[in-house]
Amino acid sequence: MTAEFWEREILVEKLRAIGARAYHDKHPFHVAMNEGRLSPEALRGWVANRFYYRETFRSKTPRFSPTARCAKCDGHGFIAFSTTTGR
Repeated sequence: MTAEFWEREILVEKLRAIGARAYHDKHPFHVAMNEGRLSPEALRGWVANRFYYRETFRSKTPRFSPTARCAKCDGHGFIAFSTTTGR
């Protein structure tokens, strides 16, 4: 099997295309939330789920953090990405 590595510009273009069509803000639940069409119960459920997810994966299992995942890879096919600047 031969691995094909894209140039940085091609990789960024492909990732942006995926985000344009499949990012979480396109999901019907998020569209309804952003348009104010959720019931108070549904919104409270989303908040509770989001809080649980962030607390569980950020503090209790740091091996799932993006930084920890990237630290374990050999760097092939990865580009530097800052979570603060988006570049």
